Amino acid sequence: MGWEASPVFADLNGDAKLDLIIGVSDGLLKHYEQQSVNSTSFILMTENFNAIDVGDNASPDFADLDGDDLLDLIVGNKIGTLVHYEQDSENSTSFSLVSDNFNSIDVGFRSNPCFTDMDKDGQLDLIIGESDGNLNHFEQEGVDSLNFGNRIVVGVYTKKYYLKANNLVNNIELYCSDSAFSISLSENTGFSQTLSIAPVNNRVSDTVYVRFEPNALMVYNENIIHTSANMDTAYIMLSGKGIEPDNYPGNTLDFDGTDDYVNCGSEAQITGNNPRTIEAWAYTKSFNDGGIFQAGQTAWYKDFSLRTTTTENLWRMQFWGNDLDVVLQESKDAWHHYCLTYDGSTAKLYYDGNYVAHLDISLNTGAHDLWFGRWENSYFDGKIDEMRVWNIALDSIQIRENMHLSFSGSETGLIGYWQFNEESGNLLSDIVGGNNGGLQNMDNAD
Repeated sequence: MGWEASPVFADLNGDAKLDLIIGVSDGLLKHYEQQSVNSTSFILMTENFNAIDVGDNASPDFADLDGDDLLDLIVGNKIGTLVHYEQDSENSTSFSLVSDNFNSIDVGFRSNPCFTDMDKDGQLDLIIGESDGNLNHFEQEGVDSLNFGNRIVVGVYTKKYYLKANNLVNNIELYCSDSAFSISLSENTGFSQTLSIAPVNNRVSDTVYVRFEPNALMVYNENIIHTSANMDTAYIMLSGKGIEPDNYPGNTLDFDGTDDYVNCGSEAQITGNNPRTIEAWAYTKSFNDGGIFQAGQTAWYKDFSLRTTTTENLWRMQFWGNDLDVVLQESKDAWHHYCLTYDGSTAKLYYDGNYVAHLDISLNTGAHDLWFGRWENSYFDGKIDEMRVWNIALDSIQIRENMHLSFSGSETGLIGYWQFNEESGNLLSDIVGGNNGGLQNMDNAD
């Protein structure tokens, strides 16, 4: 292990097995995973977790700092500062650098961070040990705004914030006037434009849930107003934009199930054990083993494909050697969204934005041309549209909120994007990576 090991536990990929991350004296992080639930045995996954190197004396801790369901990894070091990384997607083992000087905190020498909510006020306390034995205490600041971003009209979207107040003599009254926003103390019920919270022992300490339901194509701006008899009026600014679902105007490709397919070459294909997401809309006419896509070799653990079987509504997550068959109800003769992700240890299948199945597996995907409408020598019978390849494992929220939207092509992690809007010719354009697909045995009628 080396010198000065600093361990922390977390379930990074949501598989109910603990991950053990150990900071060591050379500034690296080692990753072990529990062999089974409730086991005291751990196996080494990597000696250089995410290629993170903070110099010397790495000391990690995990917390979800901003409530976005993505873990933040804060790593202390020899020089007394903190380095901030964030999980690339929900249940992913991939993390990306956010800042090499988190909040400009510097405790002098050998920072050892630990997050907890000591006073149960909904705001994290950060305790940082240092080499001389002192403990430094920082507390998370409260929020003053919630931005819902672009959201599809008639959808329902929820965020939350923590409300804390002391020395109250009356209820705290909350109010927002725009009917697109509503508030509640319950995550799923009781939403309205007004909310009254009674203090307990002259104190309020509650989570407030805010719901955004855009009903028009417009920008929304609102405030939640907080008033009480002996309290200064406080505001939480709300914002969001209502957008329409993208019906993907243009064209699709119609695959005949006999010999039609698209070959995009190997540049847009992700190999080895690297994280990835492949998603598409598809209309399945028959079940004949044909694949929506093939993105790997047909060899032991080297495949990464999603295909039909010869049983109606039965699909296969195809990895060659350890596959998973999944029933997707009513998937014939209708448009549906299909998404296959892999985060380095777990493959997941999403159907119309909903998680349906997973398989714990260590892949070693082999180099192969990326095919649409084909798996091995079986050809997809149906239509395909909006094919995307990412070099990150998208989570359920990202998939569900974006599957109806077109992208500009500049989105982080998007490495291939085929919109299927061509009206003629023998090429399918990749607007991101330039890996244009060649139409095989197809013509303008398709």
